[in-house]
Amino acid sequence: MPMGGRPDSDGPDPPGPSEADRALAQMLEQWRRQDPEGYAAFVRGEPTRGPDGGPWPPPGPYSQGPSTRFRSRGVTALLVVVGLLLVVLVSPLPRWVLAVTDSLRGGLTVPGATSAGSPVTVVPPATGPGGRLAPAVPVGGAPPADEYAFLNTQPGSTAPVTWDPCLPVHYVVRDHGLGDAGTQLVHDAVAEVSAATGLVFVFDGMTDEAPTEERPVSIPARYGSGYAPVLVAWSDPQEAPSLDGDTAGLGGPVAVRTAGGQWTYVSGRVHLDTPQLEPDLGFLGRGQVEAVVMHELAHVVGADHPEDSSQLMAAEHRGQQGWEDGDRYALAVLGRGACGS
Repeated sequence: MPMGGRPDSDGPDPPGPSEADRALAQMLEQWRRQDPEGYAAFVRGEPTRGPDGGPWPPPGPYSQGPSTRFRSRGVTALLVVVGLLLVVLVSPLPRWVLAVTDSLRGGLTVPGATSAGSPVTVVPPATGPGGRLAPAVPVGGAPPADEYAFLNTQPGSTAPVTWDPCLPVHYVVRDHGLGDAGTQLVHDAVAEVSAATGLVFVFDGMTDEAPTEERPVSIPARYGSGYAPVLVAWSDPQEAPSLDGDTAGLGGPVAVRTAGGQWTYVSGRVHLDTPQLEPDLGFLGRGQVEAVVMHELAHVVGADHPEDSSQLMAAEHRGQQGWEDGDRYALAVLGRGACGS
C-alpha cells in the first residue's frame, strides 16, 4: 500500500501519533533548527554529543560560582539570577528602615496609576489548624547548614522572618508583551512555591506596573487599600538597569514590623529579563526558565542563597529544574510562620 494510503478494509483508521510522539518530534525539530551540527551528530549516532554541540555534562557535583548558568538554544548562556535579596523593612512609625543586600537598593515607587484588574481567586476564611489557609508542609531533619539559608531572622533569634500563613500572598503579573506564555509560566512557578511552603497565593490579575528602583509598600491608587501585591514583572535591561549584563532575574520581599516587635513579609517583587529568557520559553528551555522564576519567588518568601551549589537556590544555577533537599527544608520552614505575626 502506498505510504499514507488508506486500508481497503472498512475497519477503523489506524491510530495517529500519540502526544508523546508529537512532543518528541517537536523537540527534535527544534534541536535541528537551533543546532544543525549537533543534531547531525546525533543522527550519525554520536551519543556523547549533546544539544549544545559539546559532550553531555558528567553528573554532579556542580561547582559554586557567582552567577546563574543555564543552557540556551544550544549554547551556554551565562545568566545571573541575583536574589534581589532586597528586603524593605517598614516600621509602623512613619519612618522606613531599608535593609538592602545584593545589587538592588531601596523601596519601590510607581509612576502613574492604572487598574491592575479584578482578582480571579476567591480565598475562603482560614480553616486550617491554627487558622492557616492551607496545611503546613512537614519539616524533616535539617540538612547540612550549607544547603539552605534565610534572608532575615527575627530580632535576637534564629527564627526566619516569614509571611503570615493565615493570609494569602497576593501577586500580579506584568507580561511585557509575552502574553499567555510568560504569564502561565509565572503561575506554574507560583504553584511550585506554594506547594513547597504551604502558603496560599492569589492572582489579582494583570498589571501594567513597570519595575522601578523604588516601590512603596502600599499603592492605593493602583491596587486599593492595604499592602501592594507582589509584582512579577517581565522587563528588560533598558527599563530595569539592574537586569543589565548577564542578570536573568531579581527577587525579594518587603517586611513590616508588627505591634509585638516581630517582622513579617507583606509584599515583594520579581523582575525578569525578557530578552534573556524569552527565547527559552519553548519546548526545550521552558523548565530552565521556570526554575529561574521559582528561584526568584523563593527569595520573595524569604529564602537566601546557600553555599551548596547543587541547590536550586544557589547563586549559580547550572541546570537544576526542581527543589533540592536544602531548598525544600528552607521553604517548608518559611511556610510555618505564626499567624497574625
